[in-house]
Amino acid sequence: MIYHFRDSVRSYLHDRMIGAGVDLLADTSSKLVPDLRWNELPSYYEAWLAAQRVKGDWALTLLELWEACWSDNVPAGWNAVDPDEQVPLNRNLNPHPNVCWEENWFGRLFLQGAERLWLCADMEDNVFRVGLWLEDKREKPLLTGNVPGMTYDRDAGILWQTDPPPYAPDGSLDVGETIGVCRAVRSFLEAR
Repeated sequence: MIYHFRDSVRSYLHDRMIGAGVDLLADTSSKLVPDLRWNELPSYYEAWLAAQRVKGDWALTLLELWEACWSDNVPAGWNAVDPDEQVPLNRNLNPHPNVCWEENWFGRLFLQGAERLWLCADMEDNVFRVGLWLEDKREKPLLTGNVPGMTYDRDAGILWQTDPPPYAPDGSLDVGETIGVCRAVRSFLEAR
């Protein structure tokens, strides 16, 4: 399956000047750019609005990629948690666009008995990858390896896709192999 990035995300990823401008203007603080003049304020507001659009499109892209890879591959018997219920358990997986932008990922929580399964989609360093972690209610990791297509990151406590695909310069991304990894993960978790 080929995923095509939204125009704003493709421009952000592949044009260094646009990327730098968006990074400056997408800052969530209330700082103005240095040396801004009153007559430049309308242009600044337009540019700020465009940067916010990139942030929103970034969150939508992560959500769409998550759905493409994980939605049909959530292991049987796991119950989805609503967005507002998962935020108190892990602030970094808040689905708010600002958090998706700052963390470069989108994730969802699923419960089965006393276990928590986090499934995420991550875009960083010109690659897209999926990840997961399984923990008990005390946040003790229950999986640290031996999951097909995944490698354990001890520092983060997350299993990441071993060979993630890079973005193509035309703004496309082949997620076929990633979907295959998610299928293998589903089968592995259902068999445990």
